Amino acid sequence: MKEFIKRLLAASEDRQIPLNDRLSARMILVSAMAGLLGMIVCLFAHTHIIAVIITAFFAVAIPILYIPLILKGRIRLLEIIMMISLLILMPPLWLYGGGLYSGMNIWIIYEMVFFAVSLSGKLQIIAHFVSIFNFIGCLVIERHTDYHFELATHHDIGISAVGSVLVAGSIIIYMINYQKGLYRKEFEMVERQNSELVVYADKAEKANRAQKLFLANMSHEVRSPMNVVLGFNHLIAESNDVNEIHEFAKDIESAGESLLIIVNDILDFSKIETGKLNIYPSVYSMDELVQICRSSIELMCRQKGLEFITNVDPTLPRTLFGDKMRLRQCITNLLTNAYKYTDSGTVWLDFKNAGISEDRKNVMLKVTVKDTGRGISQAQRKEIFTRFQRLDENTNRAIEGTGLGLALTKSILEMMGGSIDYTSEEKKGSEFTILIKQEIVADSGYAAAAAPVSYAAQPDTAAKIAGMCVLVVDDSSTNLVLMKHLLKQLNVKTVTAASGLETLERVKNDKFDMIFMDHMMPHMDGVETFRRMKTFDHMNKTTPVIMLTANAMSGAEDEYKTEGFAGYLSKPVKLEDIRKEMQKVMQRPDSHT
Repeated sequence: MKEFIKRLLAASEDRQIPLNDRLSARMILVSAMAGLLGMIVCLFAHTHIIAVIITAFFAVAIPILYIPLILKGRIRLLEIIMMISLLILMPPLWLYGGGLYSGMNIWIIYEMVFFAVSLSGKLQIIAHFVSIFNFIGCLVIERHTDYHFELATHHDIGISAVGSVLVAGSIIIYMINYQKGLYRKEFEMVERQNSELVVYADKAEKANRAQKLFLANMSHEVRSPMNVVLGFNHLIAESNDVNEIHEFAKDIESAGESLLIIVNDILDFSKIETGKLNIYPSVYSMDELVQICRSSIELMCRQKGLEFITNVDPTLPRTLFGDKMRLRQCITNLLTNAYKYTDSGTVWLDFKNAGISEDRKNVMLKVTVKDTGRGISQAQRKEIFTRFQRLDENTNRAIEGTGLGLALTKSILEMMGGSIDYTSEEKKGSEFTILIKQEIVADSGYAAAAAPVSYAAQPDTAAKIAGMCVLVVDDSSTNLVLMKHLLKQLNVKTVTAASGLETLERVKNDKFDMIFMDHMMPHMDGVETFRRMKTFDHMNKTTPVIMLTANAMSGAEDEYKTEGFAGYLSKPVKLEDIRKEMQKVMQRPDSHT
């Protein structure tokens, strides 16, 4: 019984039901209780049996109809059934429950309250007028006919009157309080939602400002190196001095690398957010990592008048296993920030052995980047690892940057199982510390390290590449010329095709050792061309095809590999990228080069 009552109450508490419908449902439910208590009052007041039956009907029928109709969302039907029942049964209840000289008058008021709470609009107005008409009709019938029942004694009249006031009055008071409680809860919920909306709006506004700032910074970051590229390109065209042209070319290369760093940062963030940033651990030399990190910043510090100091713990193992390129990316980001935010003084780069595991299989590598720069204010400390955020934008407006570096560094380190922490004092400098576990390959100390490990192609592989005949497919004549010159440095013979249709003709007539295929081409793209190459017999059906594309979005490489491409290179490419990818493809078990 207890569970049944809980179920009845729960059905009218569903917040998905509109507020007025919940009020109506609860009013109908308590009317069942009113019927039960009213039946008891009728029995004690010795009313006619018809009055007892009618009150019992409400006590039993309402719960039976209530649950199935509420659960099916048919509350409007339930209201109409209750309205019709009251309008039909209230007159005989009034006449046989004692009439004017009893507690039945209170139940007429209860009926009107029920209609006010449960119904709305025209239906409510109609029900009220019919109820009043019924009451007047009952008064006329009682006065002029014998079709009514009078209570026998004043004692019975008193029981009927007092009992009806207690029952109907208590339920009316309960419903008023229930209604107030519902409105209070709704008001509190609206207030809470409004507060949350204010917070969300503030966050959205901050994000919007940050993104606008990011786009403004990006515009500057992209336009600056582009200005270098276009400007020096013009100077090269006008100059006849070989040495001067060589210097201009170096500046153009540097600007191009700056552009590539910006694009790669954005792509890396895209990959992190979609869970597709891959970590590629490999064997690397500590000496090589130190040299790469040092060379990335040393010259810039010297040109700015900053002292740059590198310290390496001699107990660090010589050779480690981890993602050297991602680790270098993180360290370089920290060094770049230290350089940008330090106007005078020193930048330090320290590599330390923070502990070797008992089995001597792992070392905790601690990398510290410290500077005597501007430091980080208290207000900025919560946001330094947030994307698109730059330190004190108003003060540091002249400092270049996209606002991605620290956020990207933190995300990459966490993906590799590492961490980053910092200490800072405003106007005195900052110290960022990376902690990351790396596997030990060679346990001899850094101080005893031999010459840096060379990753150049082995003579036999280089010999295999030299003399190869390669087909390069691209709709851009500039890209074809570039690839032809790059491959020439590898002693590779190059044949070109400017479209998918031309490619299909080439593979029919000439044998190639390898094919580089662009993706986005008019009429027939690289993927469609590759698919068509599989549909007919020709002498290049087993020739490995490398996708060479500007599509560097997250998941792109996997999609191309699934399609059947033997390799993948994203533009812009360097000679070393081409060499490594060719070597990798040649080492595949299914390679027929």
